[in-house]
Amino acid sequence: MHIVCPSCAAMYDVPDRQMKVGRKVRCAGCQNQWVPVIASLDIAEVEAEEAVPAAAHGEMASLPGMTAMDRLAAHQVVPKRNMVLLAAWAGSGVAVMLLVLAAYGWRADLMSAWPPSVRLYAALGLVGGH
Repeated sequence: MHIVCPSCAAMYDVPDRQMKVGRKVRCAGCQNQWVPVIASLDIAEVEAEEAVPAAAHGEMASLPGMTAMDRLAAHQVVPKRNMVLLAAWAGSGVAVMLLVLAAYGWRADLMSAWPPSVRLYAALGLVGGH
């Protein structure tokens, strides 16, 4: 069976024996969970599905005449915040702040080691006493 993540459009080929009606799957790329729409069911699966109450398939199964696009539109997916990415941005901000503080604190040493930096510090009004 061919399924597509509604959040990031990643495509997967899943063996039919692993897919059951109403089973949730998780995207390996964006970690989104959804219930894929099974497009082609054989007669044995249709009979088995009719034997299971509609409530077991979730609230969307009870709405007749919905297309796959209608079901996807009904489940608006909000991307989850990636905590690793947020931590990386915070770490980058801290690193930049530490570099600025170091450039200010050791400006006399930096100006003596690299004379062209005197022009930058002079433009910022930082040449002179500590």
